[in-house]
Formats: sequence, C-alpha cells, structure tokens
Amino acid sequence: MVAAVSNAGLEPSSPLELPSAMKIEEQVARELADWSLANARFSAFSSTSAAFDATYFEELFGFPPETQTTRKAQFLSEFSTTREQTVYQLVVAGPKIDVIISAGLQVGEVPKAFPVLQEAVQVRVELRRVAASLIGRVPEVRRLAVGEQTLMPAASRIEAYKALARFLPSIKIDAENSSDFFYRINRPRIVDFNGQKRVINRLSQWGCLQLNVTVTASEVSKTVVSGEAVSLITDVNSTAEDDLSALTSEEKVKITDKLFAFSAELSEKGDHP
Repeated sequence: MVAAVSNAGLEPSSPLELPSAMKIEEQVARELADWSLANARFSAFSSTSAAFDATYFEELFGFPPETQTTRKAQFLSEFSTTREQTVYQLVVAGPKIDVIISAGLQVGEVPKAFPVLQEAVQVRVELRRVAASLIGRVPEVRRLAVGEQTLMPAASRIEAYKALARFLPSIKIDAENSSDFFYRINRPRIVDFNGQKRVINRLSQWGCLQLNVTVTASEVSKTVVSGEAVSLITDVNSTAEDDLSALTSEEKVKITDKLFAFSAELSEKGDHP
C-alpha cells in the first residue's frame, strides 16, 4: 500500500454501460482463501430523500421482498428477503440508501460455526451490479461507500490473535495473554480521478470473535465455545466534503470499483498507510 494512488483518467461516456459479470468477477477473484465473507454493503447518499417500493427491490435482485417496513415519520423504508441462507436487504433512510447482502442463520439449528456467505466472489459480483444499477437510478448521488465484514476461522483464541498480529504490523499483540482486543483506524488515500484528486476514507476495524453456544436441558444450561475467528470490518467511502453529484453515472461506478478494491486490499495486506 502507498500513500497516494494514481488512477487512469475517467473518460466520460453516455449512456451508462453496466460492467459485465465476467469483468467484475476477474476484479474480485483475488480475495484470500483464508477469509470468509459474512456480509457486504453498498451505500449511496443522495442530495434529496429517495423513495423506493417493493417493485424496485425485485428489479434489483430478481425476486420480491418477503418483508417490508415503512416508518414515514423517520423517512425509513426496509425491504428484505432470505434465500438459501442469504439475506438481501434494501434500506432507505432519507437521503441514504443501503444495499446489504449477509449470511443468515438456519432457524432451529445450533450454529457450529460463524455464518458466512458460501459464494463470496459471486456476492461481490452481484453487489457491484446492484450498485451500478442504483447509481444510474438515484438522482444527485453525492457520496458513495462500501463496507464488508470478513472472518478468518482459527483453531483457538491464541491462534486467532497470532493471525491478527500478521495484519497489524504496527501493533504489538501478546497472543498468549490477550483478549477483548479492538483496533479501529482510518487510513485515507488520495486518488487521482480524471485529473482531480479525491480523498477516499479507508476505515478498518480489527478484532477477534468467539462464538459461544448455550445449550439448555432439564433447566440446566451449559455454554460452550463453538468457534474462534479474526474479524475485519471495512468502511471505505468518499468524504462528506467531496460532492460527487456533478459526475456522470459511469464515473461514479468507477469510483465504486475503487472502493471495493480498497476494501479487498485491507483483507489482503492488512493495516498499512
């Protein structure tokens, strides 16, 4: 990782050409096999409040929402569906629109491991496609963000902290005696888009998780450790001061691609400026 990244100029074009699935898959296939994807999010901030209904959810994902919640007083609308243990959500809160794809728990089953998405590459491909569609539909998108939570399973708490230490070279971690460790930092990058320098926030939150399962029988409860993992939560976004609304939809899609790339880079290379 370097302090500043130079990107090729963005050539304006119209109409908006959505990226092909093959091209996107080539970009995201570099992910490390050790990491599993628990959830992924794309966020767009509009200059005005956005309004969506169940029809648009179906346009985005290809199937209707199972649940829908609307709170007019809070300008909040939520749509969601669970298919094959994957949860698809569209959340609209005033000018902010979130699209979230996350791993769900099987109802009635005792979890034996942390819930993760089985097809991480395909999920990222799908989320990028949805992001491009959303950018083309929402007027005056002024800010963009991408967030992911990835997990790296470990055999024990000590092994989890040893793995975590490899991704945090500037932090000295005592793996043998550490617990409840939490590290959060922003490593902004200056990126050249079409001759204009823009600041991209690269927030990462690092820690170790323990999956505890409580089993109750005959009024007696017992809690057992079912899993250990390294956790990385990313939030990569354009700054609030950098208004993107004047850019074309294609330019915003290319910025979104860079946000996804920076998020993947954090899991590949760890915490570096």
